[in-house]
Amino acid sequence: MNNPMHTLFAALATFLLSAAFAADSVHTDVDQQAIPMGDSVILQTQIRAGDHSTLEGHRILPFVNGKRWGAIELTDARGRATHYLPLPNVGPQEIQVMVESPSARGPQGAWIWGDTAAGDTPQYFQQTFLVEDTTTPLRLFVAVDNEATIYLNGEEIAQVAGWQSTEPLGDLQPHILPGDNVLSITASGGKGIAGLLVRLDNGEDSAAPMLVSGPEWTYFPTAPYGWPFRAEVDGESPRVLATIDWSPYRKAMDGWPGLPSRKLDIAGARKPTEGLFSEPLMVTVADRELHRVDGDVGRRVGIQFEPWFTPHYAHWASTHAIPLTGRYWSWNTDVIRQQMIWLIESGIDFLVVDWTNHLWGKAHWHERNSNTNEVIHATTMLLETLAKMRDEGHPVPTIALYVGLNNGPSTTVEAVNEELQWIHSTYVRNPRFAGLFEAYLGKPLLLVHSGGGPQWKDDTGASRVNEADFTVRYQSFQHEFNDHEEHGFWSWMDATLAPVPTMHDGAVEALTVSSAFFAQGGWLKEGAYGRRGGWTFLQGFRVARQHRPRFLQLHQYQEFAGQWEGFGYGPNKDIYVDSYNLEFSDDIEPVSRTAAAYRGDGGWGFYYLNLLRGLVDLYHQETPETTVLVLAHPTDGTEVRGETLDVSWDWLGKEPEGVELRVNGHLIETDPALRHHTLDISEYPSGPMTIDVTAKGTQSRFPLRYERASAPADSMAAASVQAVCTVISE
Repeated sequence: MNNPMHTLFAALATFLLSAAFAADSVHTDVDQQAIPMGDSVILQTQIRAGDHSTLEGHRILPFVNGKRWGAIELTDARGRATHYLPLPNVGPQEIQVMVESPSARGPQGAWIWGDTAAGDTPQYFQQTFLVEDTTTPLRLFVAVDNEATIYLNGEEIAQVAGWQSTEPLGDLQPHILPGDNVLSITASGGKGIAGLLVRLDNGEDSAAPMLVSGPEWTYFPTAPYGWPFRAEVDGESPRVLATIDWSPYRKAMDGWPGLPSRKLDIAGARKPTEGLFSEPLMVTVADRELHRVDGDVGRRVGIQFEPWFTPHYAHWASTHAIPLTGRYWSWNTDVIRQQMIWLIESGIDFLVVDWTNHLWGKAHWHERNSNTNEVIHATTMLLETLAKMRDEGHPVPTIALYVGLNNGPSTTVEAVNEELQWIHSTYVRNPRFAGLFEAYLGKPLLLVHSGGGPQWKDDTGASRVNEADFTVRYQSFQHEFNDHEEHGFWSWMDATLAPVPTMHDGAVEALTVSSAFFAQGGWLKEGAYGRRGGWTFLQGFRVARQHRPRFLQLHQYQEFAGQWEGFGYGPNKDIYVDSYNLEFSDDIEPVSRTAAAYRGDGGWGFYYLNLLRGLVDLYHQETPETTVLVLAHPTDGTEVRGETLDVSWDWLGKEPEGVELRVNGHLIETDPALRHHTLDISEYPSGPMTIDVTAKGTQSRFPLRYERASAPADSMAAASVQAVCTVISE
């Protein structure tokens, strides 16, 4: 498999090298001057230089009413950038953008490592560089997890330990030779994750590094003959773990040369007093009533919700996509308000709020760390936002807290009981939050994660969890492998297209449907199912319609926190869970279609939110009236190669009278009884190819659009779906 970071590293270098001058004019337009609360405007930005040529690779940062809002987009070859800005607050909204020029004229470097797991095994890295004038001062910077010995032309010049090193090493001049010089580094990662970052600056022009670590370096799994002098044998290309801006070490690297501060990246940051800004634009946001999808009070639909995006917890360094609100801290009430608007109008009845990692290795609730307190604060602000929106008359969802007993490192029953007592006294009994907790069997519903299952729970006395104030349900995952549902356990996520229901008193109590799911060995192992254009989500809803559980739990709204390349679990560090990339992830929150992230450059827009709306609406129909149609292959934005292309689709709901397939607007004859067609693409030229599939004789209430959140259509049209792919001629 190709390393996904090579492309990102090359792209970063390209746009930095392309920008030899700064923009000096910026113009913006919006597509609407007035919108309803929670809708989006399309913001177009154009930057130019004094000689009227356009600029590429500049970061465009929107501000709304003086605060950062929206994803950060890069200008294209024409100096243009597009933002989709959701606006959750009623009243006049002043929109401006700030232009940030690339900070340097050369690449900033990447964290690299070898092909083996971190461990204690030394890794050997080497690169040559040319010096024409040995009197020019040079500065060498090395950061490493965990330690390294640095050699220049075979001589040891320094030892470094730690990834927070941002100071140059000692004087290099005595070791520099005219012509080619050889930099050799022996690095060791200890028992955890590992990485190496290197930068060599010309002291007279530190904006353009002479040398940075990257895929062009040479790596040796064992010391070659003559080490640390120039190796006489060919080595390998190292693994690129992350560019410096997308790494687990980013927040500790602000002092690294050439690396700009990212304080303005987070939604809510105040607009600086200096910089290149557009003229302000005004948009009026009108109040409106929010309408929930009609449902059945006996069948509640919930969605897993993460309040963990905080400075010391999950801080966006490994995300595969960027939300349309921009990267945020989970206590930002503007972000929460927009999220709730989207979810209310998607028919979500309750939020499963993840607290499962709060007490890892702790014996008591008061021992919780500062990371936990950040998540608690984010949850408090979620409740405050829900209370405020309820005061405005909106049908807000309730919440069910999801605490952790055994989720990796375990905690004690005493700690969980203390946690439950705190929740009840601080939240449930607070009159401001009355009615905001999902009620079940006369008490607030509370989930307890016990990954060890019923045997571990009973053996450790976890059955002594105090249930006096809550209706408690235990939850684990992947029941198709462990049968935990037979003991009343609910599921966080099942690794099957036929999720397993949990029964209670002879009825289906709970079922969990996932938009994608990983296998027992993670996302890259056999048995994992990615999004497949919504096909995976649709199959889960097919099962949900069969069982009609009391509680349907959806996995999930926003996770955006996976593991860096080479930093997975297991002895080989290759077991990736949570999220991996755009395909192997389960997030539904609307994201930018173009903003650069760790393992992707742009995502799904509003597609999965609109798919959620259509599926929830269909789930509540006793007799199907509508149809949801998805295109499983190829998915939007993919590259297609070869002589033929398998086009496959599926539907749920009212059976179509037939299926119409069009390619670039031309009707293709298909067998209406099938859900796939083999397309001959040998004559198609390289470039975009648009595939449209329509289910004839059906109705769709929520169009599967990428650019807008779909409101219920006044007049329903036939279910349809589109994907724009790129043909690559061999």
